[in-house]
Amino acid sequence: MIAKGGRRISVTLIILTATTGALQLHYRSTPLFALFFLTAGFTAFTLFFFRDPERSHLSGEAGQEEMIAPADGRVIECSKKRK
Repeated sequence: MIAKGGRRISVTLIILTATTGALQLHYRSTPLFALFFLTAGFTAFTLFFFRDPERSHLSGEAGQEEMIAPADGRVIECSKKRK
């Protein structure tokens, strides 16, 4: 799945990549092949960047649930909000 904020740019880049690929196949041009290669690479990077993997909730010690970070990084701070 793709994260909600990255859907529009991902679809735009997929259309751009398909268009440059079709143009390259039609004209057999080396510059168009280079452009297709660049757009395909950037599209792949963008899809990887905006991916939204499924997370599983695991039980911690003594049956308590563990906190899961929304990203693949570290949780730096965890505090309660004051009202």
